[in-house]
Amino acid sequence: MASTLTSTTRLRLYLLFSAILLGALADASSGLPSYTTTTDNTSSAVTLPVDHLEIARLAVDDLLQHFWVGDEVTGHILDTWNGYARPSEFGVLWERAQLLRVLVNLFGMTGDPVLRQRIAADWAYTRQRCPRLDQCGRGTSNPQCDDAGWAMSMYLDVYDCTGDENALTAARVLFGRTLERFSDGQMGGGLRYAQESDERQSYQAAVILAGLRLAAAAKDPTFRDRAMALYDWTEKYMRRTDGLYWCSYRGPDPQRTARAPREAASDTFLGGNMCMAVINAMVYNETKQEIYLQRALDTANGILAHETSASGELLNDRDAWTNAFFAGEWMRNVTTLPGAPSRLRRVVEQTALSIWQKARTEKGLFGACWDGPAEGDGCTWWKQGSKPEQIMVSSNSVNVIVAAAEPGRGSSG
Repeated sequence: MASTLTSTTRLRLYLLFSAILLGALADASSGLPSYTTTTDNTSSAVTLPVDHLEIARLAVDDLLQHFWVGDEVTGHILDTWNGYARPSEFGVLWERAQLLRVLVNLFGMTGDPVLRQRIAADWAYTRQRCPRLDQCGRGTSNPQCDDAGWAMSMYLDVYDCTGDENALTAARVLFGRTLERFSDGQMGGGLRYAQESDERQSYQAAVILAGLRLAAAAKDPTFRDRAMALYDWTEKYMRRTDGLYWCSYRGPDPQRTARAPREAASDTFLGGNMCMAVINAMVYNETKQEIYLQRALDTANGILAHETSASGELLNDRDAWTNAFFAGEWMRNVTTLPGAPSRLRRVVEQTALSIWQKARTEKGLFGACWDGPAEGDGCTWWKQGSKPEQIMVSSNSVNVIVAAAEPGRGSSG
């Protein structure tokens, strides 16, 4: 068996289990998360602490092996379309944003200068290949409202890591254009998901959060005012009685009832729910108004009650391509709130370990069924066409792994 392992695989196993064993020897009662394992020749269980940061580093290295082109100074994220390599053309911005977010989250914890180099290198490449980053609507790189939200998030991530004013400017301009392009004055407010549709979706939470981040970064309260107007509409029309948010809104529908969230199909959206909880947490930390704290905790408890699997992992319910985008902010902002149950952190840690153990392929790619398997008919997402080989599928699963290593810094980015 050992002879069939590549040197890279043996190195990974050595690094991982060395970190685990060293943690156990250093302090077996340190309170670190743990898991139980058995050896091949005994049935007795051994409980060891888990080094989530070491696992995060290994998982990110897996991503880079598959989705990074060139070196860390002059290279870039693989150009993709529908998640797969697009060698002759520039890739889709929102797909690129999913992997960049993973690098940014790990950089935020480690301060690793190589990660910062990669983020700066990809930004330089992106600006060169896609000069109209601040456009949205049909015929642009951000054709729909959610595309613009992911792009804004990416630009702000780049700005936070590198201080490049071009990234901040792109986010500022795109924010304004998104509100203009996708507002229609109907249904009391909200943003159309697409120009040709009246439907509103909880994906617009990404635009709200970008507005709050812009207000802080640009020191311009008008961004906050515009974001909070969209926030107020979302709370009024899309919040459910269980603390979660409807994924879509097509006008008043008194007959609409909530069905249980389910993998690969749902009336609610884990990513949107996490983002709205983050927004409420941030506004509470700014204003200390209890209503925002209560809303954040209600959503957090709604996720625990309705968006976890029978085995206790987070449920990858609506969108395997973006569901975990806000997992890092969730750990930094929501799990640190006064009165936040400790299970909020534990469920992410458990999900991360499940992904690492059950949803990672032999090639180092990550599936969308977070309690496994990574691929094959046993995975609902795989059967529906969301595969580990797609950049956004693997990136979102790894973002959960990285989030589990968060110490809870309480930052907004």
